[in-house]
Amino acid sequence: LDRLAVVNPTIGMSVPDAELMKSALSPFTPRSMWVSSIHGMALTPAQMAKLEWLALTDPDSDDVGDVSRMPRLRSLLTNDWNAGKILRLPGTLEALTVTDGEIAVASLGNLSRLRRLELTGSTWIEATDLAALRKLRWLGLPTNATQVEFAALIAAHPNLEVLQIAGVDSVT
Repeated sequence: LDRLAVVNPTIGMSVPDAELMKSALSPFTPRSMWVSSIHGMALTPAQMAKLEWLALTDPDSDDVGDVSRMPRLRSLLTNDWNAGKILRLPGTLEALTVTDGEIAVASLGNLSRLRRLELTGSTWIEATDLAALRKLRWLGLPTNATQVEFAALIAAHPNLEVLQIAGVDSVT
């Protein structure tokens, strides 16, 4: 791994075991990571500064503080996310995917660069606040989307390019 770190220090990393990832990560500054959780991995400020894409398969509540300190993070994929914890996402995000969680949409207002929001399998609170996300081009509706919210979203976002409605029974 040390030789690889010399040749390609920003290589993306996916290591399912947290302890193995901690030991393997030290010589690298990856731009992308697929891990269960980042809390406790002791990412250096340089490593946090390089991350552009992050997938958390089993996040814990402390991951949120770590994610908020990633100035180049453009894409975050996670599951089992708590609504109160999403408040501290970096404004650099262009894509957010939450596959299981409760999202407080009002807390996404600082994400002015957000182009892709996938909430498939999740639920949301106050969907009307999505109108503030002017750059939104891809929207995956959560399971609790209503017909009224759907109509308001379409009116507020005429430039949507992709609309995912899988698992949403109340929208026609």
